[in-house]
Amino acid sequence: MDLSVYEKVYKLYKQGYWFFKGRNKIILNVLSRAYGNSFKEIKVLDIGCSTGIITKDLLSKGFNIFGIDIEDKALEYCVDLGLGSRIIKADIYNLPVSPGSFDCVTAFDVIEHLDEVRTLQTIKRVLKPKGRVLLTCPAHQWLWSRSDVAYHHRKRYSESGLVTLLEDNGFLVEKCSFFNFFLFWAFILFVILEKYATRNHKLDSLKPIPFFLNFILSKLMFLEAALIDKINLPFGSSIICLAALVN
Repeated sequence: MDLSVYEKVYKLYKQGYWFFKGRNKIILNVLSRAYGNSFKEIKVLDIGCSTGIITKDLLSKGFNIFGIDIEDKALEYCVDLGLGSRIIKADIYNLPVSPGSFDCVTAFDVIEHLDEVRTLQTIKRVLKPKGRVLLTCPAHQWLWSRSDVAYHHRKRYSESGLVTLLEDNGFLVEKCSFFNFFLFWAFILFVILEKYATRNHKLDSLKPIPFFLNFILSKLMFLEAALIDKINLPFGSSIICLAALVN
């Protein structure tokens, strides 16, 4: 990922940017539903934690969570969020933790950057028996755009492709839903416009927006979080998936 993206993400998170607030709420709901009142008893590893914005929110809700990332710039922001004692600099393929150490591994917008099979095998190694993985990733290869190139994505995922990938690597999918449901049409429009924008006039989705619009978009994402708590949404620009080790 371009280093400038870390700064944008961190600043927007501190400003209460709608997407990060909404995505974090969706993640929290899925984890809370999976673990119920026992969530404080589980040990979570957030791989590719980036600037730590999700790690921080889950920690503030009572999760016993630790993060790893390889990028120094990202880790600087983790420290700024007060996560220094819970963050490790490490390569995802060579995690410096003992086998079977964690009840849950999270990977938020991570797997699309990496060798997916190696990543899942690494996750399996550090999970306890019947442990879970929770991940998010970009959806629909037909939505591939310059942004995917800038973010160093390898691919975007279909729901069926992601489920098959997890099942082929020893996981049983418990929950799989699209999100960014209500704004899917806007995302499609952005991708279309981006394809026709010149190199000197790049579109940027990571930028501040007026307070009132940010408030409305946040509420839409919170509504999605409530819906995903009950059902799987049929389409959206991203996917969230929870799966458990089969053995």
